[in-house]
Amino acid sequence: RAPMHNQLYPQQPDLQQQQYQHQLEYQRQLAQSPAHSPQPPPAVPSASPTSLQREASSGQLSPSASENIQVVVRVRPLSKDERARGDQECVYRADDGKTVRWIDDPNGRGMRAAAERNQGLVSMRSLTFDACLAGSGQADVFLRTRANQLLRDAIEGYAVTIFAYGQTGSGKTYTMTGPDVPGLADSSPPPPPTEDGPQGLIPRALSDLFRLLSQQPASVGVRASYLEIYNETLNDLLNPSSVGLQLRYEAKRGAFVQNLLQVDCESLEDAMMVLAEGTRNRKVSSHQMNKDSSRSHCLLTLHLHGGPDGGSGRISLVDLAGSERIKDSGSEGVMASETGHINRSLFALGNVISALADSRKRHGHIPYRDSKLTRLLMDSLGGDGRTLMLACVSPSSRSVEETANTLHFASRAKNIVNRPAVQVDSQGLQLQNLQAAMRMLQVENEDLGRKLARALVEGAKPGVVTPAPPGRSASEPR
Repeated sequence: RAPMHNQLYPQQPDLQQQQYQHQLEYQRQLAQSPAHSPQPPPAVPSASPTSLQREASSGQLSPSASENIQVVVRVRPLSKDERARGDQECVYRADDGKTVRWIDDPNGRGMRAAAERNQGLVSMRSLTFDACLAGSGQADVFLRTRANQLLRDAIEGYAVTIFAYGQTGSGKTYTMTGPDVPGLADSSPPPPPTEDGPQGLIPRALSDLFRLLSQQPASVGVRASYLEIYNETLNDLLNPSSVGLQLRYEAKRGAFVQNLLQVDCESLEDAMMVLAEGTRNRKVSSHQMNKDSSRSHCLLTLHLHGGPDGGSGRISLVDLAGSERIKDSGSEGVMASETGHINRSLFALGNVISALADSRKRHGHIPYRDSKLTRLLMDSLGGDGRTLMLACVSPSSRSVEETANTLHFASRAKNIVNRPAVQVDSQGLQLQNLQAAMRMLQVENEDLGRKLARALVEGAKPGVVTPAPPGRSASEPR
């Protein structure tokens, strides 16, 4: 991902070396000056530790220590339909707030399973994650996932991804966006989220992002795009007529969608309008497992520019379509085709995660190119970004098999290792270096002006002989 920096800007001296040489020259001049009166040296802009670590040829900072993907499990309550059907809860959160325990196959067939149930014996399984949320409100989910810290990382220039995964009907879309976004039926801006409101993680992240940006000393710009992956076709949710977009790859930018509309967001209201417009255009259908089933993967991306030290951060908020079985959902015709595409892309995602989670395979071939979803998530999975996965599960005994699959999937994802690095805009970095050099020259000019003024004042005093220029005696007329 290297902008050919050494070719674009040949023979550019290092800013730190310039400052060091400038200080030496300044001290030498002061030591040789006869009329020097002790004064503090001029303030020279110092390079920050992060800017000194920057690798200009790669357009990134030197990567920080490696870290694992953060995984948080959310267990939703039983729905009214599940209670009416007589489903039992079989998924529980342990007292440590991190371990998920579930009854292994409560509806198991065979004489052994029946005997265990008659004797009151159950087989329990458990897995531990970074956090497990059960019965939590939307505000608590945003707080417990530490999404606020990820937003701060994005402002500093990191690529941040938050994505929700799970079976259809497990509460992914509710967790990410909440109930139907107000303002979908008209062009009025949706209201900002409230502390006890039902708004999901995305509206709360937008609200908190603009609050953090308002506290920055310099202006940070925000551009938003909203992409849909429907039947392996890339569609622009902010421009419904723009369908079948092409996925490209460049060494500098990585994977990107060509001609995808990006909208400038100067306020929270602008960002909420982007969310409402994209949600309005998303493909949603109803089947036996979910009356509002998402039929596509959606990626809301916020591009931040003008951040500290030339950082160019990115926030990707991803709501994946849920895995489902046709025999359970009762999908037919077009919906059956949609289910096939959804399951195939999630299967490709599972293969990528399995390869990255295995220490013996992660340095070999990773099948990112098997789907457009995995190509777009390359930075987030085993790359240079910071990633949070929300695994949403149903506690219903009827869905225990899919719940177990989701938990095992999330457990593998937790083993993926990323090496986060600040993304740097090379042109912005060059501009910052030039501005720092300009400030340094301004300070030097002001100091020389003061010295010249002092020399002129001292030369005008009675009895003070002004030194003659070279080649002329002091007695000769001027």
